[in-house]
Amino acid sequence: MKCFKSYSEVEADAAVVSWLLFLYAAAVLGWQVGWGEEFLEYMAGMLAVIPLHEAVHAAVLLAFGYRVGFGFGREGALPVAYTRPARPVEREKYLVFAAAPLAAMHLLLVWSIFGPLPAWARALYLWNTAGSSGDVLALLSTLRLPPGSMVRDRGPGFEECMPDPLPGAWRWALYVAAAAATVYVLAHGVFHYEVDYAFNLAPY
Repeated sequence: MKCFKSYSEVEADAAVVSWLLFLYAAAVLGWQVGWGEEFLEYMAGMLAVIPLHEAVHAAVLLAFGYRVGFGFGREGALPVAYTRPARPVEREKYLVFAAAPLAAMHLLLVWSIFGPLPAWARALYLWNTAGSSGDVLALLSTLRLPPGSMVRDRGPGFEECMPDPLPGAWRWALYVAAAAATVYVLAHGVFHYEVDYAFNLAPY
């Protein structure tokens, strides 16, 4: 890939990154990825993912003194919600902007020090993590820019060509890692529905 301007150009990469992020978050949660007997609470956490994710992006931009725009759109087959700065952003600030929601939601794990995470927190952590693939690819692309560069984010993509987020062998390494992780899950865990409609990934 010589030019990364639209997330539709990296749909397959985003899907693979999302799968790996899902497995990572599921492992962090001890594979308790379902709602158990707390369906409504779990669904509340799921519904809160997008607004809270975008609110964290917006908070970072506002803290840096940028005006913020919001929107919904479609890039290829991907429906997207986005938060964008109203003007170009310095590379170093954009890295913080891109990483903030994924990093911030890890603060929910502090709750686990005092006891089990409630269903809404598990849902929020799991689906925010899995849904951060676009941010991860933007982060990897921005890291390849020279220090001091400006990033022109248009929401569901960029106004100018950005570096390939997964150059050369890195893309192949990503797909191999995803395949290996999938084989591991199939060999050591099963998805199943229980009588109470709990949805768990339970390793042997």
